[in-house]
Amino acid sequence: MNVPIKIVFSSCSIIANLTEYFNSCIPDVAKLKRISISRVGGIYRCYLPRQLQKNEQEILAYLQQQSKCGDFLQFEVVLSSSGYLDFCLYNSSLTFWLNKLPTYLPHLVYHYSVQEEIDFFLHYVHARCHALVRLAKQERFVEDNFYLTEVDWCELDSTWERRFFWQLLEMTESSTIGQKNLLKIAQATLDVERHCRIWGDIYKINSLLAQKRLLLFVLASCILNESAKKIFQQELLTIL
Repeated sequence: MNVPIKIVFSSCSIIANLTEYFNSCIPDVAKLKRISISRVGGIYRCYLPRQLQKNEQEILAYLQQQSKCGDFLQFEVVLSSSGYLDFCLYNSSLTFWLNKLPTYLPHLVYHYSVQEEIDFFLHYVHARCHALVRLAKQERFVEDNFYLTEVDWCELDSTWERRFFWQLLEMTESSTIGQKNLLKIAQATLDVERHCRIWGDIYKINSLLAQKRLLLFVLASCILNESAKKIFQQELLTIL
């Protein structure tokens, strides 16, 4: 049995949103100290039914009764054969989350490392992102006012692009964000550039896809630089 649900978006952490949702709609959750939720890609697995010793169908019935309004994330809830609840994040919700992420960056929890030097790799990837956008403007692939706005990210569904998005989800679910998180984001960004083409035939055949890939680099540079300012009290280089 699959159930579509909507969860009000109240923080950047999807696990926190799911936890808040359970607390509001299932009375017995208040008795639990911690809800166990794990993530693999865009699927969030919840072990709540076993903790509550309730029938899983009863849990689904609770979820179906909820009606939310406002900004929300939409999931499909799947009752797995092992008795767990899998919350599958819709593509439209991933797009909504990604577009909201830049506004949440200043409010995430960072590990301040003013004594630590910024890894050169972070400077390199950040500068590379800026170089790609500069080249696009020089070649008139994009306008001078090209910048990150509300983007439909759904078309970016290659393995490498998805890995980049999952790294962002992992970063925001970390208790404290440090240089290690940024290095993973930087590597995922570089992997997208290596494996997902922008120029040549790709731009001629599907210019919108090429522009979205360029916007992914804008998003990556924004995340890397804003996070570096929080962690190191320094900005990353735009030109090497």
